[in-house]
Amino acid sequence: SYFLGVCLFFWGTYYQNKSMLTFASLRKEKKNEYNPNNHYIPHGHLFKWVSCLHYLCEILIYLAFCIVFQFSNLYVLSVTLFVWSNQISSSLLVHKWYRENFSEYPATRKAVIPYIL
Repeated sequence: SYFLGVCLFFWGTYYQNKSMLTFASLRKEKKNEYNPNNHYIPHGHLFKWVSCLHYLCEILIYLAFCIVFQFSNLYVLSVTLFVWSNQISSSLLVHKWYRENFSEYPATRKAVIPYIL
């Protein structure tokens, strides 16, 4: 289980970084200048299935910590539950905002957990 947790941690970290790079690339105009006032729909990678890939990855990173500690460390479990509740509630708000502000937003995309939530 330790190896599984470590692999999940690195997978989550890798895709969280990719999602942040995707968000950063959305903010650049044609002249490669940053514009904080424009908002765009993220595409690519796992954004096909979820609106908040960065939150999903954060959830998976904390799941990895629980797996490494074999779900036996109360501190890790407490922090994980807080992070999960925070990331899930935030993703629902972000997903709602996307749907309200983009008429062309993909209808099949979920907030944070593919095919479920």
